[in-house]
Amino acid sequence: MRTMLGSGLRRAFGRGFSSAPKDVKDVYTVGVVGLGLMGHGIAQAAAMAGMRVIGVEREEAAVEAGRNRIEGSISRILAKQVAKGTTTQDLAEQEAHRVLGNLRYETHIEAVKDCDLVIEAIVEDMRIKVPFWKQLGALCKPEAIFASNTSSLAITAQAEASGRPSQFVGLHFFNPVQLMRLPGGIATKHTSQEA
Repeated sequence: MRTMLGSGLRRAFGRGFSSAPKDVKDVYTVGVVGLGLMGHGIAQAAAMAGMRVIGVEREEAAVEAGRNRIEGSISRILAKQVAKGTTTQDLAEQEAHRVLGNLRYETHIEAVKDCDLVIEAIVEDMRIKVPFWKQLGALCKPEAIFASNTSSLAITAQAEASGRPSQFVGLHFFNPVQLMRLPGGIATKHTSQEA
């Protein structure tokens, strides 16, 4: 993918964007809406790369479930590194503190209004996604980039619903995201080369 996300995503998600142009705007703050199977991994990968992440779910119970998945995953990754001797327990604890410090959790969508990039990882239903993108298009700062993690629904229809189709991409991750940092990017017919 040679559009939009540039070095910010290269920094956040690793090798998958190594060919992106270097003059593209950096991404520093990522909103991840939906902290389920894919969303929690997306949020964790961005936080591990040093980005500020705002994870959003509609209900506090879902926020807690997402937070628990992330904390458990970070603990397992770092415990394996300690066991292999690639890091010390002290350094692992410092790394866990750093990564967890990059994460903030909310139950209201307004929390992502100032994010540079908002990635949607909600239910695979266009009856929910279209109004979601309309709401986000009206809410977020004008230069925000939008990405859907869908692997099966029309990206162009979602982009058009957002009201800013030139700033919209499909960004599909492989599971588990935090270990398989190879996202696939999908541009639409509207996606800007300069955005």
